[in-house]
Amino acid sequence: MKSLLRVAQDYTLAIADIPRQMRRQALLREFLRTSHPDSPQFKSLMQAGGMPRLSERFSIVFGKKPADGGGAVSTLDSINMGKLRRVTFIVQFGAITGNPVFTLKSGASDGTQNTSDTFRYRLADADQGGAGADNYGDWATSSSLTMTGTTYDNRITVFEIDADELTDGQPWLTGEFSNVTALNHAVVAIGEPRYEAHDVPTVI
Repeated sequence: MKSLLRVAQDYTLAIADIPRQMRRQALLREFLRTSHPDSPQFKSLMQAGGMPRLSERFSIVFGKKPADGGGAVSTLDSINMGKLRRVTFIVQFGAITGNPVFTLKSGASDGTQNTSDTFRYRLADADQGGAGADNYGDWATSSSLTMTGTTYDNRITVFEIDADELTDGQPWLTGEFSNVTALNHAVVAIGEPRYEAHDVPTVI
């Protein structure tokens, strides 16, 4: 027979395990209801560290190294949007001379730029280091955005486009700055994969 101490220990462990059991049951109910672990309700039930980290859930692409992209054209690495639901380009600008023009062009293969597709964009409220530099203005749309140097320099601009907004049969997306005189910038693209995995499949 169990000692009184062992019975007490087992009882204590069983009581302590009730919240864990209830959490598992709630997680299962929420997953069955939404069929997707990204639902806010599902995430709220997860303990810290229970969900994949951001770098495991999103594709992070080195779009352009920090440098002066002067010389008429600055082209970003092409991205295969057939593997993504949507993509966000985060562009950090330093000094800008002139008014470069930004486009997102789709094509049938890597590096091919056939069609300028319409994208959304928003600009940071202040220069880097200033109050409000992490706040952004209203969304606007364009298929060919002229970026006035005195407005966009030293700020972040965010560009977004969904995969189903690209021209049919042209899954490769390439960002490009043209009409460039001097353009100090760095670009990172963050894509939402169609299928999540611990090691997100390459999209370049």
